[in-house]
Amino acid sequence: MRTLKTSKEIWDKLKATYQQIDVATQLTSYTKLIEVPMAENANVIEFLDEFQCLVDDAAVADLDILEPQLIILLLKALLSSWHAFITHKEIQST
Repeated sequence: MRTLKTSKEIWDKLKATYQQIDVATQLTSYTKLIEVPMAENANVIEFLDEFQCLVDDAAVADLDILEPQLIILLLKALLSSWHAFITHKEIQST
């Protein structure tokens, strides 16, 4: 480690040494993301932070989850009392 000059070099070395990306890691990360529920008395900011951490973990596990899929997962995690705030926009072709 002493030969590494920058914090990025050190981070990359630590990541290569300790990060294990395999199917089990990916499955665990994906399962946490698709099953995260918003608790009844949850603080919205804290929930969104938790959700973003799970998204970040999925990215570290080399899971490429598209933005529309993330939106669906986030909306799925919301409480039913939030469903009134969920709207859709129809796309009209011209």
